[in-house]
Amino acid sequence: MLDHKQEELRRYAIPPLHQCRRDTTEAIIDAITGTLARPQLLVLSRHDTAARLRTVGRTVTLRPDQARQIAEHLTPADPGHPRAGARFAAAWGRRDVLNVTVVRPDLVAENSADRSVDHGGVFRHPVRFTRLPW
Repeated sequence: MLDHKQEELRRYAIPPLHQCRRDTTEAIIDAITGTLARPQLLVLSRHDTAARLRTVGRTVTLRPDQARQIAEHLTPADPGHPRAGARFAAAWGRRDVLNVTVVRPDLVAENSADRSVDHGGVFRHPVRFTRLPW
């Protein structure tokens, strides 16, 4: 039988990562870190109600096989890309900035994301790239 302290710890324990709820979702790839030939992570966006492209998150570092799959389809951004000159924080609350390369926002990625999303639809944690949906 559990004593009072053990019961409190069990009640408020954070579930292990593999038990956290995750959803599969799609987002537009509009910037990357790394190079077009070897992307390291993806900056993801969605269109808002006014049809503007809004950043919703980024992926964790891509595995080599994922990077190769994506690199085959990436093309440099046209002049006037909505993200040209934008700066992205490397992590929540950090001042470090990601060095990104903007790409044409015509590639959609399927991702696995936990359910922590703020009111603007931005993922609070990096998502995991799953696949290109075709």
